[in-house]
Amino acid sequence: KDGTTLIQYAIGKTATEFTIPSGVTSIGDYAFSNCSSLESIEIPYGVNSIGERAFQFCSSIKSIEIPDSVTYIGGLAFWDCSSLESVTIGNGVTSIGELAFLGCSSLESVYYKGTEEAWNAITISSSNSNLIDATRRYYYSEVRPTESGNYWHYVEGIPMAW
Repeated sequence: KDGTTLIQYAIGKTATEFTIPSGVTSIGDYAFSNCSSLESIEIPYGVNSIGERAFQFCSSIKSIEIPDSVTYIGGLAFWDCSSLESVTIGNGVTSIGELAFLGCSSLESVYYKGTEEAWNAITISSSNSNLIDATRRYYYSEVRPTESGNYWHYVEGIPMAW
């Protein structure tokens, strides 16, 4: 940790889980690059950006929750996280960089913590077709919606579609 930026955890570490310490406000470029054994990462509220290639080749992560405090997800941030099945994106995100989720071949569900209108206002690089075209993209609703659409809520801390 350098100041409040997590610069690099350690390329290729064999840890299966990691909790980013509170007080960290930025996950630096390449911070967890090539940590192929990493299955679980906890990003605390207060982190406001995820750097370029921060989690590239973390091929064992199945799901990740990006807190509402994050405003920027860098290019290739989750490149080739081939086991990533679901991502929960906080409503603070305003920009998602080039190819941020390239090679996430298992990505099935995108849970967004805001409305569809707010999602449409995010600057998302057109190279992120798996996010833009996702048929399983859900918008947060604390109560069961009366209108039709793709909505989700938490059930015992896990995102679930209504």
